[in-house]
Amino acid sequence: MGCINPDGTLTETARKVLLSIKDTALNEKGIAQATGLPMFKVRASIRDMFGVGFLYETDSKQFEISPVGVKVLES
Repeated sequence: MGCINPDGTLTETARKVLLSIKDTALNEKGIAQATGLPMFKVRASIRDMFGVGFLYETDSKQFEISPVGVKVLES
């Protein structure tokens, strides 16, 4: 899984993405701007984290951190 290290912790990229949306929903472009990550990394991270339930997409095409994502971010 691209968002989780072999030891079970979040990758640095995944941590940046989750922190960027912890308090405010953002779209892909907003996440890229907030994190300084290139769009391809943002998209790959979103795909991975969406797949494991760390975030979800709102009706307005923005991403928010899920309760599972909050829990893994805080651990």
